[in-house]
Amino acid sequence: QPRSTFLTTLYGRVLLGKLAAVLAVGALGFVNWRRPRLAAVLVELTIAFVVILALTAWISDLEPPSMAH
Repeated sequence: QPRSTFLTTLYGRVLLGKLAAVLAVGALGFVNWRRPRLAAVLVELTIAFVVILALTAWISDLEPPSMAH
């Protein structure tokens, strides 16, 4: 069951965390586009560069789950 691997494997959980971080950056980007605030911009940049890059580095070191049946 491919969908269950997102919750049961470390690779899947890191991938879901990265997706959540990308969605958070998108939401903060929308907020900053509507009404820019320095604090929100700094949070957005921190999430974008530190968190997403760290998760990308981590996931590139993990082995994807096998899709074989």
